[in-house]
Amino acid sequence: MEDITQQISKFALNPNNHGSLSGIIKNNLNKQITKKRKEYWAITDISNPLQTYFKIKYPEHYKDSIETKKKFALGNKQHAILQKKLELLEGFIDREIIFDGRMLGIDLMGRADAKIKENIWEIKSKERLPLDKKELIENYPQDIEQICFYSLIDPEHPKENILIITTHSDFNQIKAFKIKINDLGKIKNLVINRINKLNDWLDVEGLPSISFKCRYCHDDCTIKSQNLCPFFENLPLLCEVKNFIEIDEIPEIEEQLKQIKVYENDANYFSIFNIITPRQVIYREYEDVEEESYDNSYKKQHQQLIQNVLYEEGMSITNEELKKLKDSQKIPEINQYKNSFIKLKLGKEEKIFPLLIHVSDNTNPSTLLNVSLYKKGELGLHCLNKGVNKGYLISYFPEQNHEIRAFEINYNFEKGTLNKIKNIVEIIKIKDKEKLNELPMCPSFMCRDCVYRHTCLS
Repeated sequence: MEDITQQISKFALNPNNHGSLSGIIKNNLNKQITKKRKEYWAITDISNPLQTYFKIKYPEHYKDSIETKKKFALGNKQHAILQKKLELLEGFIDREIIFDGRMLGIDLMGRADAKIKENIWEIKSKERLPLDKKELIENYPQDIEQICFYSLIDPEHPKENILIITTHSDFNQIKAFKIKINDLGKIKNLVINRINKLNDWLDVEGLPSISFKCRYCHDDCTIKSQNLCPFFENLPLLCEVKNFIEIDEIPEIEEQLKQIKVYENDANYFSIFNIITPRQVIYREYEDVEEESYDNSYKKQHQQLIQNVLYEEGMSITNEELKKLKDSQKIPEINQYKNSFIKLKLGKEEKIFPLLIHVSDNTNPSTLLNVSLYKKGELGLHCLNKGVNKGYLISYFPEQNHEIRAFEINYNFEKGTLNKIKNIVEIIKIKDKEKLNELPMCPSFMCRDCVYRHTCLS
């Protein structure tokens, strides 16, 4: 059976290249790329300032190692599962929350994993858990600092926040820590000092005088291997907020999270990707095969860049708007988030449309001109779930001089199309292997390296 994206793409009319939207995003994006250190820093930038310095100083030489990419891939998987668990906790407000310190006079931005009640929650995955708070401070000072920096640029300045540590291999291995801030003023001074130092380092023609090494210093670092870094024999940068905070372990939160059912096996909620690859959902239930981790760090990093642009341009939806959208969606079992929508001001009226952010590492200029059938189908699924006939696709090409293409795509859905999607959801909810053949195939390009390929084709 033809894959669902191919079926839905047939209802798409010719995409319209939206020049105004493309131009607005590109102008903002170019400003960030060319003047980033003059505009603002990200919290991750100042949490590991030496790495940030080398990334900007030698962009053509800096490259994450294969080992680092593997860790990102494993970490992303565990992170997604735990983040879904946080959404089920009482008092959950939202996920992936942007805090813009510039509104408070601090040139710093960050994206926190979640906010529950008044507290910021942050998830980190590691090769192994810290045994206690002493080991947390020694081995993961950047994670402690990050959550404190979020609190600084959150207008509510929560005094107590939660840091969750899991492992790359098992999301049920958890350590939870409460970070209580005793002196936010000194944390602010630290942040401003870090920002000023980064700017000063980059203003120096040669290498600046630095007394510590990168917090992620490793033997296969590309900067080190090219003899561009003389600092790797220094001691690492210590946790500079430890005297302004208190840290306590919270075993009750660890147990609470372990008890929550993981969303990948939950019969009630699915992603659009699950709808596109429904047979995989069932095979995971019955086949004892280990899937390789997919490294999506490249795309995730650039998607967040586009999301930041939309936020700055007032095109992101609010938490209240997301709740209304969830209440009105046609298939409640499909998860959609704030980054699945774009808000456009059309005259005096604001309208919300489904959104798909596509990041491509393709270097072929012809890819700038066309929208693939897959993307038309994927966006169409979002439109069907919202009950509308129009959505927007933003395609970003970092390897092609950061080109941006924004498309407005209209659909003319046939009657009964939504019922096809509902049928897919019903089958994967009950994970009925006997109804496997009633499900559409996965997109062909996903099948080549699929671990279930042999079983599926047989």
